[in-house]
Amino acid sequence: MPKVKFVPQNLELEVPQGANLRRVLLRNKLPVYTRVTQFTNCRGHGLCGTCWVEVDPTSQLSERTFREKVKLAGRGEQVRLSCQTRVLGDGTVQATAGSLDLASDPTGAKSRRELFGLAWTAGTSLFLAQFGVVSLWFSWPRFKPGEFGSKFDIGPVDQLEVDLMYGDYRQTGQFWLIRLPEQLRNTATPDGVLALYITCTHLGCKFEWVPVNNRFECPCHGSKFQKDGTYISGPAPRGLDRFELAVTRDRDVVVDTGRLIRGQPRGVNNIGRQDT
Repeated sequence: MPKVKFVPQNLELEVPQGANLRRVLLRNKLPVYTRVTQFTNCRGHGLCGTCWVEVDPTSQLSERTFREKVKLAGRGEQVRLSCQTRVLGDGTVQATAGSLDLASDPTGAKSRRELFGLAWTAGTSLFLAQFGVVSLWFSWPRFKPGEFGSKFDIGPVDQLEVDLMYGDYRQTGQFWLIRLPEQLRNTATPDGVLALYITCTHLGCKFEWVPVNNRFECPCHGSKFQKDGTYISGPAPRGLDRFELAVTRDRDVVVDTGRLIRGQPRGVNNIGRQDT
């Protein structure tokens, strides 16, 4: 196996043929980076250029990669990036970025430049973290109960009359409320209650309940829907959308206007009953 001598540490190691020089240094706990770049390096991808070594002879190493040519432009052939270099034969490592950093200050004290760099990095990271938190806080929607986008507590389900269309929440909650008769209910309609979004699925007009025809009709382009939102006719591509709702243990109806359920396509019952 090739032998590599590390001059700063007066150490000679046998390494496997083709071994990555950076991994050899790290595996043997030899200094690769300066104190600052220990935390800011690219983890061996050849992007930061901070894991350089000075080697001799270069003929016992793999060819320079494109990244080495870019990062080490203007430096001698004996300077290589350890993360991009493979050992092919015996050689000598005269210096590494980390060994020169320690040699310049054997006490381990950080220079003012290093301290300034660390302070700048910490300050920038703190600012970006705070900026991100504040941005998320302002962009995250926050609705009070009873506002469109939040939950509406309708009250006891048993107080809702069957087949009576409630339009009380068209302004505040943007939905029509109805309690379907027994034969039209299923698991998608807790106790038969539906909260239908007031916007037509064609072009967004607000449809109206037409009691004489017992159906919803859009005044803009004539789309028509059954009381459960199922498509009947017109240019609308699907049945009416509805909001998610639940009946609590106290038998109260709660409509969540922040969670919309898309209507079914034409020809499909809007709440998934099997009777059509």
